Amino acid sequence: MLVKLGVAAFKVGSGELTNLPFLNELSRYGLPILLSTGMSDMTEVEAAVTTIQAHRTPLVLLHCTSSYPAPDEDANLRAIDHDAQALRSPGRLLRPFSGLGAEFGGGRA
Repeated sequence: MLVKLGVAAFKVGSGELTNLPFLNELSRYGLPILLSTGMSDMTEVEAAVTTIQAHRTPLVLLHCTSSYPAPDEDANLRAIDHDAQALRSPGRLLRPFSGLGAEFGGGRA
């Protein structure tokens, strides 16, 4: 239905990151996927990335926190660069954080 409505991309919440059959089906449409990593570990993120990239689907990973707004000290911004290097993907930062205003890992804060 979303494809028929002409959406430009799919945003997938972190709760669906481990639902590989869902990600596989969504990837078949070829539309960009914005995937929140939430509290997933690297093994789970890698499995999701592999599933999506098997279809050569454009992908952006969103580094998210479990508290909103997250205090700056809980943002774990170094994880963006780590994940980007491990997954050979540009890093992105999803707000809200309480007081940050700089650019991180290629994404705008």
